[in-house]
Amino acid sequence: IVILVNFLLFHNASRWDVTATRVFTLAPQTLSVLDKLESPIRANAFMVPSTSVLDPVRQQTEDLLNEFSRRSGKFTYRFIDPELNRKKALDYEVTDYPAVVFEDVDAGTLQAVTCSSIPGFPGCLTFNEQEFVTGILIASGREQKRIYHLTGHKERSITRDLSTGRSDDEGLDLALDGLRRDNYLVEPLNLKQDPEIPEDAAALIIAGPQQDLDDAETRILTEYIKRGGRIIGLFDP
Repeated sequence: IVILVNFLLFHNASRWDVTATRVFTLAPQTLSVLDKLESPIRANAFMVPSTSVLDPVRQQTEDLLNEFSRRSGKFTYRFIDPELNRKKALDYEVTDYPAVVFEDVDAGTLQAVTCSSIPGFPGCLTFNEQEFVTGILIASGREQKRIYHLTGHKERSITRDLSTGRSDDEGLDLALDGLRRDNYLVEPLNLKQDPEIPEDAAALIIAGPQQDLDDAETRILTEYIKRGGRIIGLFDP
């Protein structure tokens, strides 16, 4: 019975993510990108092996890349020591590491992703899912959707302190972070400075303005809606 159960489990592997923050659960947008890969994509992770028993950056990177490869048969990855294999690092134009270079194997296009850090604190902290998906989209030549949030009327905005990482509960920080995790590019837009809504806008967010838009801005929004634009309006009671 034990042998039979092991045989069945081996050929019908299932996994459950029981971590509190769903560390091993990819975002829906990530799954969509991986499912729609048309050409093979390879991630080249340039990292010097750590002398410590547990290298959290390498482990986190390998876990994330492994989740990508499990989802798509067209995604592969490999680790390269840039100090032992200097020529390979130069071939991929890697001078600073750790870095992960995404490569369209058929087209040969490359997109590098460097390790995230906190301003004022040098050193690699982590790679994240959104950065990897952006690398895949650019390497494969696919467009990444942009979302703009309106500014200039005392709207809710970004309040995060770069030195402490803390943000105000009244700010848009968590919402915008969520959009970025779903692999959207998020940018501010001030219609007084740029009197038009970019053609690449997937949507425009107007979050809690405390001042009215002027007539010119209203006309811009009206024309944007007429040509099929999308607006998300969030207004206080």
